[in-house]
Amino acid sequence: MVDVNLDLMIIMINFILLLISPKIKSGQRFVIQRAKRWKDNRINIAIALAQLHAQELAKSKKKKNQINKTLKKV
Repeated sequence: MVDVNLDLMIIMINFILLLISPKIKSGQRFVIQRAKRWKDNRINIAIALAQLHAQELAKSKKKKNQINKTLKKV
């Protein structure tokens, strides 16, 4: 009798796990996709900020050079 109940419990647990398993996998896939999107966005933002910083430095350097040239002329 105990063996029958144990077998029945194992069958029920496996059935429940089969029902839950696709939901877990789809949830994991969603999380992985979201994490990948966040990672890609962070990389894109970092690249954009680095380019903006380089442009600002170039503008600043150009402006300093123009000021120095005008001061040397005077």
